[in-house]
Amino acid sequence: MDRRNETLDKKEESLDKREDELSKRQNQIDEMNSKVEEIVKEQQEELERISGFTKEDAREIIMKTVSEELTHERAVLIKDSVTRAKEEADKKAKDI
Repeated sequence: MDRRNETLDKKEESLDKREDELSKRQNQIDEMNSKVEEIVKEQQEELERISGFTKEDAREIIMKTVSEELTHERAVLIKDSVTRAKEEADKKAKDI
């Protein structure tokens, strides 16, 4: 019975140590996450300051640019499709 109690006590001690270690690691991770978030915020603010754009302004500019690029690509695809359709129609007309 004493042996069993000793074994249980050792296991309990071991679990307590692990729990303490995990708690310390979690605290370290939380601190690191806070530091990372702070650094990211500082970098965003610095980028806004340097560029003269707010985050929202920069997003709008990017969205507008992407939209314009997509519109251009659609126009090119439509033009290519029309050209191919005309070529096929001409080819079929010659075959007839």
